[in-house]
Amino acid sequence: MSYTSEFKRFVTSQYIYAAVRVTLAVVLPSIILAYFGVLKELFLFPLATSFIGLTDQPGPVIRRRNSMLLAVLCFFIAAAVAGLAKGNPIFIFIELLVFGFFFSMIGIYGQRLSAVGSLTLIVLAIFIDGHLTGNNALKSLSIFLAGSLWFVLIFLIITRLQPYKLASQQIGENYILLGEYLKIRAQLYLPNPKYDIIFDEIITHQIKIKNLQEDTRETVFRTRQIIKESTTTSRLLMLMFLNSIDLHEKLMTSESDYKTLHQDLKNQEVLSAMNVFLLNLAAEITNIGIDLQSGIKSKPLANVDDELDKLYTTYYDYRNKELSAENLENFMILRQILLRITELSSEIKNIYKVFSQDIKLAKSLSSGLDLRQFLSKEEKLNFKVFRNNLSLNSKQFRHAIRVTLALLIGYGITRISFFPVGHAYWVLITIVAIIRPNYSITKHRNYVRLLGTLCGALLSYYLLWQFSNNGILLFFLLTSMILAFSFLKGKYFWAVFFITIYVFLAFNFLKPGNINVIFKDRIFDTFVGGIVVYLVSYFVLPVWEHTQNLDLMKAATQDNIKYFKSVMQNFEVEKTEENVQEFKINRKAALVSLANLSDNFQRMLSDPKNQQKKLEKVHQFVTTSHLFTAYTASLSQYFSGTNLKKYPEIDAQKWTEKISSELQNSLNILNNVSSEFHQKELEIPENEIEFLLNKRKQELELNEITDRRDPTKISHLAELNNITELLELMSDVAREQRKALKDFQPFIAV
Repeated sequence: MSYTSEFKRFVTSQYIYAAVRVTLAVVLPSIILAYFGVLKELFLFPLATSFIGLTDQPGPVIRRRNSMLLAVLCFFIAAAVAGLAKGNPIFIFIELLVFGFFFSMIGIYGQRLSAVGSLTLIVLAIFIDGHLTGNNALKSLSIFLAGSLWFVLIFLIITRLQPYKLASQQIGENYILLGEYLKIRAQLYLPNPKYDIIFDEIITHQIKIKNLQEDTRETVFRTRQIIKESTTTSRLLMLMFLNSIDLHEKLMTSESDYKTLHQDLKNQEVLSAMNVFLLNLAAEITNIGIDLQSGIKSKPLANVDDELDKLYTTYYDYRNKELSAENLENFMILRQILLRITELSSEIKNIYKVFSQDIKLAKSLSSGLDLRQFLSKEEKLNFKVFRNNLSLNSKQFRHAIRVTLALLIGYGITRISFFPVGHAYWVLITIVAIIRPNYSITKHRNYVRLLGTLCGALLSYYLLWQFSNNGILLFFLLTSMILAFSFLKGKYFWAVFFITIYVFLAFNFLKPGNINVIFKDRIFDTFVGGIVVYLVSYFVLPVWEHTQNLDLMKAATQDNIKYFKSVMQNFEVEKTEENVQEFKINRKAALVSLANLSDNFQRMLSDPKNQQKKLEKVHQFVTTSHLFTAYTASLSQYFSGTNLKKYPEIDAQKWTEKISSELQNSLNILNNVSSEFHQKELEIPENEIEFLLNKRKQELELNEITDRRDPTKISHLAELNNITELLELMSDVAREQRKALKDFQPFIAV
């Protein structure tokens, strides 16, 4: 991606948009208050505004509004109770015990309430010692409440004026990630590709795509205007998102073993041409995403058809020169890859047509799907769910205990008279900001928090030493606020870095000349909070990633079986709306399970060495699961928009039994089910495909190659050969996966 595209992607993203909204909501009142000379007195107003802004998580407008109103209530209660307990250490410890546990536990209801809970604890920390609130508790509460409601009002106005903005930005980001994903896969066509590195990048990107798709589903499928209204915009957004999911499946297809393709060095010219063309398609997909984020009509960057013609010319010239009976299968594979690339090009051109926002076309658009079936299950807001999680078996319960204990220890340290803690609330805020349910994430955030704070403090110190002009400092303050809020979700180091600058500059405006004290206190308090978090997260009821391996491996295997069977049934039954719906649900489940397993494995790498149980086995399982899902996606493309019963030569029932039995044996091992291993023997009609293949080889030996160049046609034999090869690869991968699990249950014969 060029620097221009990268810049456009950033400035049009949902993150910079939300950051600017929060920054303006904070800064404009601050400027007015400063003009009248009451900013120091009413500092809690913009502070409350920023906290409510941080609770705004992507999703349907109604849920975002409700979570903000809940946050206003929680903030008010926490601030009121903290104000009453101020100056009484015993009451403060009780307050931390009760509030710390409760507001950590509500994370069981989802990320939205988890954010509300965490920020409520930060509000509690600020009001505990009265450092920022003064002596008049009622006045402070009133100011804080007004600042909270101010952002809610801003939010309601903006979402009323731009009801589709967030959905458009999220869908656009989906396309941008898909463009990056294609760029990674295009490396497989370069000479001497580094397969391990590329595969790791693919897995990492799969996780990002899955997480974003889940967030976008939440926004698109639960937003009433998009689901029920028949406006052009709502229908176009819905179709663009559904197309992005289908495009994702097309991008992750694997037609063959790339190592085999690279063994014949003569293939390299065609493979390099494929790499260049795929990079061009990646740029087109990214362009669609950026324009979606911007809310403008999108136009192709280049003529895709012309570029595709050049690719086919390279292929046909190579075929006419090198095709023989010995390398026939090799050319069949290359031709099949070209067909997939052609279909991908057509998909991108169709997306451009949809994006042209033709009103007549939009009115005819309909997905024909029951969209509710694609939403993730959510815990209902009732006490039963809360009560059922009051157990050490609950990950959230363990997290709540760690948070509560860390807050109690952190505050206890600040009460030690000889300990040079400058601001008790900074220690508590550090604890809340860093600690997470997963040890690996907590470990990463701990390191990044300290490093980002140190770097930000040094730069802030330099800025305040170098510049005395308030206008210049205000510019740096605004810029750091916007960048801090923009990076908060995805790039925590930069978020902490810019938050530190923002805090230093803000304190300088409030109390000029106090920079040395702020610098020392900020660094030391962050260090103290980080040490407390490290000790608690390591020693107090940690949840290691290896304890979750088994359940995630089971889910991935079960969902791969369902996905595979839903594709294989296309060989035998006619396509209907019902089985299309079932196929897409199974596809979604398989991709989500694969991403969850991959995410778990990557977090496992950050756990202590002694907790990385059976790491190599888990890695091999992740690898084979990814390959199997990719091969299944490739197989599904043979039935995308085509008539069924097209390949009677393929004994679909026998293949389904053979491959499913391998996967089922893996599942039995994971479930610790003792069953006698057996492998289905595949019997196909007297090698009909082999007979056709040999016949074609004889023709090549006896006759000269005809220079036929029709990109739209591919021989039936080539399709049969590639389908058979795919099924054989899937069978091999399923067998390798079972073998990788042999240590999980020794009595299974391998």
